[in-house]
Amino acid sequence: MMVFGKFLFFTAWLLSLALLGAPRPSHAAGNPSVDCDKGQSLQQAINTAKIGATINVRGTCTGVVIVATPNLTLDGGGAWVGDVLVGGATVNAGGQNNSAIRVVADFVTIRGFTITGSLRNGISVSRAGSANIFANMIEGNARHGVSVNQSAYARIGENGFGHLPDEGNGNIIRGNGFRGVSVSGSADAAVRHNKILDNGREGIRVHTGASAGADGNLIDGNARDGIAVDWLSAVTLSTSPDHPGENNTISNNGHWGVECDNNSIVRGDDPIYGTLGDANGFGTLSVSSGCRTQLTP
Repeated sequence: MMVFGKFLFFTAWLLSLALLGAPRPSHAAGNPSVDCDKGQSLQQAINTAKIGATINVRGTCTGVVIVATPNLTLDGGGAWVGDVLVGGATVNAGGQNNSAIRVVADFVTIRGFTITGSLRNGISVSRAGSANIFANMIEGNARHGVSVNQSAYARIGENGFGHLPDEGNGNIIRGNGFRGVSVSGSADAAVRHNKILDNGREGIRVHTGASAGADGNLIDGNARDGIAVDWLSAVTLSTSPDHPGENNTISNNGHWGVECDNNSIVRGDDPIYGTLGDANGFGTLSVSSGCRTQLTP
C-alpha cells in the first residue's frame, strides 16, 4: 500500500508540473489574450472567461470552437481598411465535422477572423442563441458560411446589437460548398453590407419558417439563386425606415436573382427590379407555389 501511495503521489506531482508548464491564455482586466501560434487554447479561454469579457485572439487556432458563455466577444483583430478586409486571427476547423465556431449562447460577438476548414459551417448560431458577426472572412467551408437555425438570431454584418449598420462592418462570405448564409428553423437574421460571393448553391437561403432582412449586400457569382425564400418563410429587401435606399446588388448568379416558393413572402421596394440586377442566369424574380410579394411603391 505504501508503494502504491508513493506512485499516486509521484503521478500527481508530474501532472502538476505538466499543467504548470502548459501555455495558458493571459488575462488583463478580466479580458483574456490568446495566441494560438504559441500553443494557447481558444476553447480554454472561452470556457474560463467571465460574462462580458472580450477575448483577443492571434495566430491560427486549429479545431472547432463552442461558445456557451453569454455576452462574450471574440476579437480576431481583423478590420476593413478602406475597401480591403485586412485579416486577423484564423479559426481553422481542420476538416472536423462540426462548425468552426458554434454559438449556443446569447449576445455573442465574432469579429475580425478568417474562418475556414469545416466539413459543415463556418459559423453556426443555434439553440435560441444570438450573435453579432462582422468583419470576418468566412470561406472554404463544406456547407454554409453562416448557419442560423433552431430559433436563433444573428446580425450578420452589423456592428453592435441595436446599432444601425455600417458599410465597414460587413463580412466576406465566399467559396463555401452550399450557401453563403442559411437561415432556417424559425430563426431570424439581419444580413447587411456583406459580400456574398461564389458559393456552391444560394447566396442566401431563408427557409422552414424563418425570416431575414437583407440590405446593402453584394450577392454575386453564386451557383444557384442570389436569394431563395421557401417553406413558409419571409425575406425583406431594403425597406427599413432607418436606412432606406440601401439596396442589394444581386447579379451574375446561376439561377434567379430572388426565388420565392412554397407559401413564402418577399417584401421589398417597387420596382423590385431596381433592387436586383439583370444578369442572373434565369432572370430577376421567380414567384411560384403560393408565394406572395409585398412591394412598397
